[in-house]
Amino acid sequence: MTDEQKTSYVQAQAVAALIEAMGMAAANLWRVQQDMDIQYDEGAFQAVITRYGLHHNDIMELFHG
Repeated sequence: MTDEQKTSYVQAQAVAALIEAMGMAAANLWRVQQDMDIQYDEGAFQAVITRYGLHHNDIMELFHG
């Protein structure tokens, strides 16, 4: 994979992670408005970063093997 392809891959993963996190945030907001406990805590949001391989070391590994 070229560096340009790697960059595109990381961008696509970041967009997918952002969409998922936005949905989680919206679900939390709805639950708060309904006087319910939130569904997603800090750990759940951190797990999205892990699931999409977006930690610093993941990116460095992709580009530098």
